[in-house]
This record gives sequence, structure tokens and C-alpha cells, in this order.
Amino acid sequence: FLNNPNIYSPGISRSIVEQQGAVNMMSTTSMIPKKIQPSLSQAKEQRDLTMPQHQTLTQPIIRAREQRDLTMPHNQILMQPYAQNLPHLCRQQSQSQQQQMKQPLKSESSSHENNALQESTDEDIPLRDWIDKESGGDCQPDNVQKQRGMMLRRTTIAYGMIELIRGARTSSHSSTCDELQLGCTLDNFLVRVSKSEQESKNDDNADHHIIGKIKGVQMINPPSMLLFHTSSVSAGEEFSKVDGGAMGQFIEVEVFPRPLANQAINPLEKLVKEKTLIHSVGSLIHKLYTEGNPIFLLYEFQKGSGASPIDNSTAEPPMKRIKEDPQHMAGASRHSLLPLSQRENGKNVSAGAADQKANHLPLLELGFSSSTSSLVDELLNCKCTLDVASKDLHLILLDPDSFLVDRYFKPALDGKVSLRIRKDKLYGRDSERSLITSTFCRVKTSGKSEALLIGGYSGSGKTRLVENVIKYIDGVESCHVVSHKSSQSSIPAITQALDQLCVSIKKSCSDDEFTRINSRLVEAFGPDFSILQKVLPNTKLFHDTKRAEPIAPKHQGSEIQSNSVSYILQLFMRAVSSQERPVLLFMDDLQWCDETSLEIVHDIVSDRKDSSCVYFLGCFRDNEIGSEHPIYQLMGNMNMNNIPVQLLGLGGVNRNELNCMTSDALCILPRHCKDLSDIIHTKTKGDPYFALEMLSALVDRGLLQFDFAKRRWVWNQANIMYLDVTSNVLHLLKSKMMSMPKQIQTALKVCSCFGSGVDTLLVRCLSDSAEYSTLRDELDRAVKEGFMEKVGKHYKFVHDRVKEAAYDLIEEKDRNGYHHQVGKALLASPNVDDSLVSVMIDQINYGVGESIQSEKDRVAIAELNYKAGVTAMTHSGFVKAFSYFETAKLLLPENHWANHYYFSIRLFLSMSNAAFACGYGNLADEALDAILREGKCLEDKLDAYYFMNNLLFHRGQTKAAFTKCTEVLGELGESIPTEVDPKELDNMLKKVMTFLTNTSDDDLFCYRECDNRHHFYIMQFYQQLVWLAFFGQSTSMKSYLSCRSVEIAIRVGFCKYTAVAMSSVAALLCGLSKDIPNGYRLGRVAISMLTRFNATSLIPVVYLGFYGMVAFNSEPMMHCADQLHMGFQIGMSVGEPTIALMNGLHYIQKSFVGGRNLVVLSNEIDYQLEISETHDDNRAKRFMGLFKETLCQIIDKNKARADTTTLSEGAGALDEAMKIEGFSEVVFFHRVIQSYWLGYHDRCHYFSQRSSARGDAAVGRLLKLIASFYHGLAALQILRKKKSKVEMKEIARASLKALSSACDLAPINFKNKAELLEAELHRTEVVLRGNEEERIHAKKMYAKAICSAETAKFDHEKALALELAAHFYEENGEIANALRNFSEAKLHYTMWGSEVRVAQMEVAIARTETRLTR
Repeated sequence: FLNNPNIYSPGISRSIVEQQGAVNMMSTTSMIPKKIQPSLSQAKEQRDLTMPQHQTLTQPIIRAREQRDLTMPHNQILMQPYAQNLPHLCRQQSQSQQQQMKQPLKSESSSHENNALQESTDEDIPLRDWIDKESGGDCQPDNVQKQRGMMLRRTTIAYGMIELIRGARTSSHSSTCDELQLGCTLDNFLVRVSKSEQESKNDDNADHHIIGKIKGVQMINPPSMLLFHTSSVSAGEEFSKVDGGAMGQFIEVEVFPRPLANQAINPLEKLVKEKTLIHSVGSLIHKLYTEGNPIFLLYEFQKGSGASPIDNSTAEPPMKRIKEDPQHMAGASRHSLLPLSQRENGKNVSAGAADQKANHLPLLELGFSSSTSSLVDELLNCKCTLDVASKDLHLILLDPDSFLVDRYFKPALDGKVSLRIRKDKLYGRDSERSLITSTFCRVKTSGKSEALLIGGYSGSGKTRLVENVIKYIDGVESCHVVSHKSSQSSIPAITQALDQLCVSIKKSCSDDEFTRINSRLVEAFGPDFSILQKVLPNTKLFHDTKRAEPIAPKHQGSEIQSNSVSYILQLFMRAVSSQERPVLLFMDDLQWCDETSLEIVHDIVSDRKDSSCVYFLGCFRDNEIGSEHPIYQLMGNMNMNNIPVQLLGLGGVNRNELNCMTSDALCILPRHCKDLSDIIHTKTKGDPYFALEMLSALVDRGLLQFDFAKRRWVWNQANIMYLDVTSNVLHLLKSKMMSMPKQIQTALKVCSCFGSGVDTLLVRCLSDSAEYSTLRDELDRAVKEGFMEKVGKHYKFVHDRVKEAAYDLIEEKDRNGYHHQVGKALLASPNVDDSLVSVMIDQINYGVGESIQSEKDRVAIAELNYKAGVTAMTHSGFVKAFSYFETAKLLLPENHWANHYYFSIRLFLSMSNAAFACGYGNLADEALDAILREGKCLEDKLDAYYFMNNLLFHRGQTKAAFTKCTEVLGELGESIPTEVDPKELDNMLKKVMTFLTNTSDDDLFCYRECDNRHHFYIMQFYQQLVWLAFFGQSTSMKSYLSCRSVEIAIRVGFCKYTAVAMSSVAALLCGLSKDIPNGYRLGRVAISMLTRFNATSLIPVVYLGFYGMVAFNSEPMMHCADQLHMGFQIGMSVGEPTIALMNGLHYIQKSFVGGRNLVVLSNEIDYQLEISETHDDNRAKRFMGLFKETLCQIIDKNKARADTTTLSEGAGALDEAMKIEGFSEVVFFHRVIQSYWLGYHDRCHYFSQRSSARGDAAVGRLLKLIASFYHGLAALQILRKKKSKVEMKEIARASLKALSSACDLAPINFKNKAELLEAELHRTEVVLRGNEEERIHAKKMYAKAICSAETAKFDHEKALALELAAHFYEENGEIANALRNFSEAKLHYTMWGSEVRVAQMEVAIARTETRLTR
């Protein structure tokens, strides 16, 4: 990634060149533009390959240059005579001087320098010959690209010549102004060009004017060389195909001999003779540009649309004027314009300085750009230094589209010319860009999420800064990028952003990667994405599910709450992001983002699981919010969670950066417009957007004009200085808007009411009204005026400042009425569909109480608010939905329960759902109480009762909820006994089992559906009652309610709640009745019911009953654990944290029994403990704490944290915990496990005897089997040590019997345990009686136990079998076998994560190695 130039190189800004100079930037590789970095790197590699490893450009190669210079005769270096009046003689001498210059290079001690300076395909051409070849091509006015290429190449050589002259003064030559002035002729320079191998072979057949790329420039006297380490445009090559769409070259040069660090120039010479040298250099550059065929770009400029509409006299091509009016040309200038073949040989081409100055035709008249012409004129008139000229030429090469070729500014009908504004270009901000990029690099390298928030006032360039960096990152396939602009929408901003991410992933991912993401989503949400699709509709791109909708009541409680949306999006981000492809989430205008979205952003970036990789970028207006704003709370929360978060403050740009911006807009060299940019900076304080708007305002007011004769912008500094310009850009924009026709102002005001823009559907609906009938046309005119832009089907303001200025056109006192009027216009349109309801009602709600008086209209608007609220709830916009519902409530008349009864029922029920999802518990209660108080019949109140029971359960009032649910069922005709008659329960169970036994699985799956709403409600409340009975009710009551639910379903038909009833009966059969086969069969039917009725929200309850209490008897333990983990995730997703945490608890239990890595499991417990703390679930916390303590003991008992369990919280806390049903048996289970794995076998036996695990509970069955297994192993260990305790053998045999019975149903889970226990029994017989036959059986059973544990992938129990087998071998003298088994046991204990057992194995290995050595 770091080597990818599309991202990591931030490029170079002209402001830096202005500040530091081109020469100083030559070694700043990180700032070199991306387009030329590959060629630059290649040139450097070719150079470095020929150099020893200890040498670099900054190392002692300069000494070789100095040694070379010392070997040359002094007169060859400084005193070479020049015949100024004999150019042909100079050209003859140049050949010999060239050879003299090359000779010392060949005499170097190492040939690598020679190779570095000249390659085999390089050729040194005298500058005049090079010009002759260049001028021989077709550079007529119709060949613009070739003309531009010629200008670019000559400018490159001009830059090289000035650098050589500057360098000669401070190098070892110490050349004087007089000496350098003598060398300011074309004959004193050579051009080094590079040809490709193919060009070299076909040189005779190639066109003579097509020469290679420029590699360098040589000066003959004093002998110097300059090498370009960047590619240069060769003849015939285009440098810009699109106007303004390409950048030029960043020239990195190397001069030989190098300038000396402390070489000073004689001040007197600089003062007296500098001007003469500058003039000579200007004359030299002028000749370079004008020698050979002239450049006639002016002709194209004049004949094009860029000409002044007033002055047409200049439309005549300059060549025609020159031919018809030769007095324009005189002396050398006229001679130099003719082709070389047409000149008179031997003609004097030079004169005195005064004559040269008089005879130099301005380059502007020859078609050169105003920037180039002004630079040469300044040199000729000695108005700039060579240092300044060098910087200017470097800028021209860097951006030739701005400075080397005059822009074709197209005038409008009124003769005014528009500025060139590069909207996508960023000026300055190099450190800020580097910060954003380096943070992204760190996220990708570490795989850890980070956040960067950028604050600044509107117009400071926050969005442009981020987008400038993102456009490079977005092109890299190693990340997903999504950008979203927050607005005051009914849909949360974060869900809109991540919904866009789904589309981006679909487009950018390969098929394999898309399949992997889809698999991870299935793992998180199951094969049905219905819950995820409620939050992110575009996830249908990953999985399309088409199922029939089951019958259900009209109004049910929301399955998704605010906290569950957060969890859903966490799961989604874990699935789609990774270290290999992180997600870059950019959200703009966070100051308008809803608080819920900011909380979700925090949860995503601060994901406790630390399994997602997200780089969050956010921009906000820090001057419009206070310190109490949720944005600052977001940063504080991230810091508390150890998430790296940075705050970047963005102010105005500095003077140099604004100077570059002004230079870009005017296409004038920065130093030529510095006076103007300084004034603008003073008036705008560096606000980039304000500065551009001020430039446009100056053009509109005629203070900044385009001079067609000079082909550049001109201004009066004093007039602009004293111009009264407001300090607020909004006033400037508003004034500009107010000068527009009223129709455009109306269009802008209407659009500003909707935020950042409108779509075409909205425009069409508004156009149906007479008042806004011309809205589309006016918006098109607004686009032409630069206020708006059309992107696809949307009209958008070009900037937030423009939108604010447009909104400011509406008087503050009239704004509510204006919004309402726009909303009423939408309401009257026949084209408004459901997608515009929320947009429309947002407008109508402004001043709704003042504008609507009639009851009919108020009720109609209330119904629209209700509809918008339902839509917002669908998209998880709970806060916005609640505001819609509350507005609807306020609009209803006082007698609404009488006159609008059914609408009131729907409204108040929806309001209670929204309030609960937002965490407004009291408001939810008030809405439900109103329904229960005003409801006319039971059926109208049932949904409110059901939701109220859920609220009571979530608040921990389980008994109150159970009582209320029983009362409701009583009103529905069901009688719930306070005490259950065992005979009645037994008869009911027999009837149910008779039906189920006589009905096949297929018939059960296709059993008729319930088609009666009354019966549906009965089963719904029974399902609720069964779940509530799990907390605090007797086993017989739970069994009765489960059987009764199935009995009713058999009678009235199945529905989705039948799945819950069947899973409960399945657990009952496996627990009380010990009928495991039928229990397992019924449980599988319950699972199939979830699919049939698409009951995703019931998955947590059904999975808890089946995979937590039934399936382990038949299916692999780890499969049950994985399904329970899915139940945990879905439970959190649907807003049922209690059920979710119970699934999570059973997941941890099954994972521990299945031998999952202890460290991974410990981290999962920490994660679930945090969730239980968040939701104040003490039950889950206490059970999780027991597992945490056990894992810490087994991992490393010395580091075990006693505070992770309630057992260390004091006797009172323990007594309180023991009151929780099932807690005591779990406590003793953990004591048994801890004691055995720590080697305390007597203690293990003690806690096993005290265990209160009951076999009548399905959950107790697994605990009893596992505890029995370890109890049996511990009892046999005790028996081998204390041979008198023979009763221990009976304990082991009872354990073996129970495990063998379980093995018959689920051999994958229990076979290895039974085999290991049997092997230990044989080992004990060997110890007690020394029976050889028992020894043989023991060996066989150990081998079987090891093999079975490996098949089941139980690392811990395979390690245990290896360890016990090793002890057996050690007891029987087979030390080598013992050592091998101990070593392998250590490996598997390491994989399990138990440092305690690993340490024990290390002791055993050392012991056996010692015995083996002896």
C-alpha cells in the first residue's frame, strides 16, 4: 500500500514552490506529482544501478567532479575565446569542446559515473541543430498540440540553461558575470536527448524532426552539465489533450559541477554587472523561443470564440501581418523567425545590447502566452532576477495549461469573461492531507479502527480536503469507501450511509470476495436477512428472500429498537470490513446528524469485539455548535474506550496558498497577482470559498477585467483596496442572487427549503401548481448562473453557503409560512407518491398550528404525520418517527377518541413503540394507558396489553407481567390454574404426544394455518406466558403452559408461535419424561416452523429451547454452540437482550464443554458481561461470572480474578444469587470442574456429592453428565491412592452407565468420555490386582478414547486422555510411551489455552526424561 503512488503521494502544491523555490524542492520526492513518479523512480533506479552501494547523490560524487575539473586546462574552463560575430565558427568549435568535455568524464576511476551521465542511446546535439530539427515539423496553426509540445520542450531547455548559469556562479568555476555573459549564445549549449532502441535502429528512416526525450542540457564554457531526472515531452508528443485537464512536469535536476555550499558572489559585481547578465539571459531565452518557425497560437486564440466581441481587427494571423508589414521585424529578430534553410549564411545575428533590446519583438505578438512573454520582457528589461526567472519557469512547466498556453476565455453575451475555477483542486493543506492519509495507513496496517473529525466554518474547505484524499483511496481495491452528507431527514444518517455501502460493495467486490462477505452475513444473521433488510434495505443485493407473509395482528410491537439497530450495524460492519479491506466511512455536516446516528457511529468504531476495521472521517462546523453538542460527547466516549480519535481544526488558507488559488483562477504567475491576492486575503481572512466569490464579484463589478490585447486579467489595485466588501460571504451571495430575476430567486428559495437540493420528481410535483409552474426552467437557469448544479436527477446547491444565502432570501418572520405554502403545493399535486410523504409533511409541519384551523384539515395532516412516522420506523428513524406521532397527536381534536377512534388506537400504539425504541419509557406508558383507558373492547386493547407485558419484562417486573398476561388470557376464555394437577398434566402430555407420534414430519410442517384472529391472539399470549414462566414459575407450570399451547395449536391451526410451544414441549420431554428421541424430533419440527412462517424474531426463544436444552443429546456440541451464538446475535438484533444473553450463556456452556480455546472464550465472556452490565441483567452477570472464574482458574490460577464471580461478593450476595433458579447446581458444577482440572480430586468428590443438579431439568442433564464424568475420573484417582475406599468404584461405574446411555444417542459428544472412563477403570484394576488382561484392555481403551476425542475435535479431552494414558504407561514401566504421550498432551493443552495443565505436563516430561536417561 505504501508503495502505491495513487494514495501515498500527496502531490506538490505551487504554493510550496513559491515559498521554497524549485531547486530546493528537487529532492523532495514525497511531494512530486503522482503522474511523473514512476518515470522519476525509473530514472533514479537506472542511475543508482551504476553507482556503488555506498554512494548516493548526496555522497562524495562531488569530489570526482572537482578532481575532473582540476585536470582540465584553466583556459578550457574559464578562458575559452568566443567569436561573437562568427556564429559558424562557434558551431565548429562546439564540436571539439564537446569532445574535450566528455574526455575527463571517461577518465574517472569508475565507469559508473560515465554511465550515470550518458547512456548508450543518449545523444548530445548542439542547441542550434536541435532547434533546426524541432522547427522542421508541421507546426502550423492547425496543429495546436504539436505547437504546445514545442513550447513545452523549449521552456524545459530554457529552465535548464538558467539553472546552469546560476550554478556556474556558485560552483567550483566561480564564473563572473562577464564570463557568463559571453556564454549567453545558442552555440554555447548542447541538448542531450534520449532515443528508444527502436528509434536508434531506424534513425535513417525516421523523420528528421522527431527527436528523443530531453535528458539534459550542457553548457560548453564554463563546462557544466544539467541532467533531468524526470521524463520530458518529446517532439510530436501531446502534453494536454483536454483543456486544463493535465498537469505538466515536476523537474528534478542535477547539476555538475555542484554548487558549493559557502560560495559567495562578489557584491560589487552583483550590483554593477548583474543587470547586463540578466539582459543577456533574456536575449538568449528570446532567441530560443523565436529561432526557427514561430509559434502562432495567437492566431488560434483570435479566430476562436475567445476573441473580443468588440475588436475584430486583430483576427488577422500574425504571419500574414509580418509578411505584409515587414517593418515590424528588424535585424536579428526578423532573421531568427525564418527557417534555417532560408537564412543567409554568415549573416551577423548579434548586435549591441541597445540594438538587441530595440529589435526584440514581444513574444506576445508571436502567439506566446502572456506569462511567458512577460517573463522574457522582464529579463530583457532587467526587472527580475535569475532566481525569480528560474522559479517562474518551473511553475510554467508544472502547470503549462495555465501559463504556457493562454486560456481561451469565452466571453458572455455582454462581453464579460468568466474566471477559471478548478472546483476539484485543493490549495495547500499539505499537512492536513498527510494526516488523513497516514491515519488511513495506520488503520490498514494495524487493523484497528480509528476516527478523525475535522472542524471548521462553512467554506473553509473541509469537504474538499477529505474528498481530495478519498478520490485516490477510492481507486484502490483494498478498501471500501462510502461518503454521506448528513441532513435533517427522517432516516438516520448512519443507516443511509451504510445502505450506500451495500451498493458500493456489490459493484467493487470480486465474486469470491462477495461470496465470503455473504457467508459472514449468513453466519451473523442466519440464512434469512429480514432483520438486516429492515435497517439496510440494500442488503437485498446480498440475499433475496421471497416468502409468503404469515397472518399477524395489524399492530404489533416493533421488533427493532435503537440499541438493536446499533448491534445490527455492528454485525454488518464485522462482516464487510477487515484489515485487508477496511471501510472508510466519511460523514459530512455532522452538526446536523441525529444523536442516534452518532451513538451508532461510536458503537461501530468502538466495537467491543474488536473484529471490524473502520476509518471514520467526520466534518462539522465547529463555530455553529457548543461544547455540549453530541459530537464532542462522541469523541469523549471514543477516548474512554481507547479508540484513537483526532480533532483537526481547519481555518482559512494562508497568503501563499490564496495567491496560488488566485493565480489559478486568472492564469497569471503567482508573483504577478500577489498584490491582488493579498487584498483578497485581507478582506476574506483566507476563506477559500469567500475568496473565489469575491473574485467573481470583482468581475461582475468590472473591477477585474480581461484585457484581450494583453490576453490577461487586469485590475486597479487602489480601487479594489478601498472597495467596501462585506466580511460575510452570505451577504455577497445574497446580493448577487437579489440581482437575478424574481423567478430565479423563487426557485432558489424553494430549493433551500428542502436542504442541499431537490430531485426531479419533487420538481415535477411542485410544477403542477400555478405558482411554481416554471420551476424546472428557473432551476436550469440557476445552474447556468453557477448557483446550482445538476447531478443525475438531482438539482444541488454548489455549496452550503449558497444554500444558506438562498434561504436567507426568505424573511425570518415569513419562513414558517413559506415552508407551509410549499408543502401545501406538494399536497395538491396528483403526482406525489409515498416516497415524498415525509418530505411533504416536513414542510407542512412548519407553522401547522397557525395555518390549519378546520378539524377536517387537521385530521388529514395528522394522518399524513402518522404515515410519515410509520415510514420512519420502518427505516429505524425512531426519534423522527416519535416527533411525527407527537405532531399528529397535537393536531387531533379533544374528542378524537369518540370521532376518530380507530385512528387514535393506531396512533397511540405506534407512539408507544417509538417512545420505547427511543428510551422514553414514561411516554410509552402514557400512550398505552390511554389505549387501555379509552379502548371500547378487549380486541382493541390486546396489542397494548401484549406490548405492556413486554415493557414490564424488560424492566424486571416479571411477576407483574405474568399476572397481567394470565388475566388477559382469562378474558380470552382461557383458564390458567394457580397450581397444576400432575394427572391433568400427564393426560394432556399423552394426548399431545399421541397426535405428534401419529403425524409425520411432513404433515406437521404442512399442517393447516390458524385463520382466526381471536385464536391467534390466544397463542400469542400463551407464547408470552411460557417465556415469562421460565423466570420464577414451577417446572410443572411451565410444562402445563407448553402443552396447552401445543394442544390449542392442534385444534385451531399452526402459527409462528407454535414453534415456541413445540420447542418448550421438546425440552419438557428431554427433561421430565426422558423421552429424548421424541423431544429431539419435536424440536426439529419447531425449527422448521421458523422457516415456514419466516419468524426471525422468534429464533432466539426457539434456539434457546432446542439447541440449549435438547440438541446436544443428538447433534455435535460445537454445532449447538454455533447455533446458540446465532440466537444471541439475533436476539440482540431484535431488541431482546434478556433472551439474547441466555443464548449467549448456553453458547459459552456448550463451547466450554466442546473444548473451545479458553482465551477466546474468556474474551467472549468479557464481551457479554459488558452487554449484561449495559442492560442491567444481573442473572446473566452472575452465571457469566461463574464461567469467567472457572476459565481464569484453568488458564492460570495464579492470575485468576476473584472479582469475576458473585462467589467473592460476600455471603449476602451469594445467598441472594442462590435464589436464582438453577444457580446452585451451576455453582457446584463449576466447583467440580475447577477442582478436577487443578488436581484436587478429593475436593472434586466433595462438591460432586453436594451437587444439587437435578435430572428433571433439561439444562441440568448436560451439567450432570459432565460433572458425573469428572467425578468418576476423580473417584478412580482417589481409589488408586486410597485403596480402602472401594465405594469410589461404584461412583465411576454409575458415571460410565450414564455416559454410555448418552453415547447411544450422541456418540460424537460422549463416546470419548465413556471410553476414557472405562480405560481408567481397567487401569484401576491393574493397580489394585495387577491383572495382565486388564492392562491390555486399558491400552485399547486409551487408544480409542484418544481417537474419539480427536474425531469430536475435543482438544482438552484428547489432551486429558493422552495425559492419563501417559500416567498408565509410566506406572507400567513404558517410559518412552509415557514421554511421547506427555509431550503430545502438552501440545493439545497449549491449543486449549490452559497454562496450568501445560506447566503440569512440563514437570511430567522432565520427570520421565530423567527416568528414561537413567
